[in-house]
Amino acid sequence: MELEPQPQAAMEREMFNMKMRIHEYEERLKQVNLHGATGETLQRENEELKTRMLDLERSDVAQRDQIDSLTMICMKTRTAIESLQNANIELKQRYDEAKKRRK
Repeated sequence: MELEPQPQAAMEREMFNMKMRIHEYEERLKQVNLHGATGETLQRENEELKTRMLDLERSDVAQRDQIDSLTMICMKTRTAIESLQNANIELKQRYDEAKKRRK
């Protein structure tokens, strides 16, 4: 009778070890599935980020073009204002000269 508890204890240990292995394999499988899903998710997010980056680059180019255009308009406006100021000074000088002649 003493022999029976030892084989039963050994069998129980073996059953426990097998259950632990099954548990370990299940956990590994979960990790593999988790990483696989995460990999797919990361790949999808990476594609979304690439698309967003391209959109931002296009937007940046459009904004730079707009800034360049507005800069050119500002420069032309400044030149026009300076020309008008010079013309105004010249007209004022002519007016003052004409006024002196009348006296």
